Amino acid sequence: MPTDGVYGGYYAQGILKDTPHQNAGKLWIDHIVSDEGALGYLEGGAIPARFEALVAAGKVTEEAKKNLPAPELIAQIKFPTQDQIAKMKEDLAANWGPMVADK
Repeated sequence: MPTDGVYGGYYAQGILKDTPHQNAGKLWIDHIVSDEGALGYLEGGAIPARFEALVAAGKVTEEAKKNLPAPELIAQIKFPTQDQIAKMKEDLAANWGPMVADK
């Protein structure tokens, strides 16, 4: 686990393959990756993957920016690699019980 720096984690959204209303899931994905959906996440305090593009397009309001860290801090965010994520999962699996459940 990082002890310094500015750490970011990403969010993945999936849909189920074999459902009676598959197009509903596809429409949901279309929505959350649209400008409207991304701005909705932004209003909730998340930084969408397309944040810089939305800023460059003038779509991020000053009001929305008030709920976010400073731009200098956002620019410093580092994301873990897949290998780092795998190691963190191993550490979590090994330590969760003793640290949380006192087992």
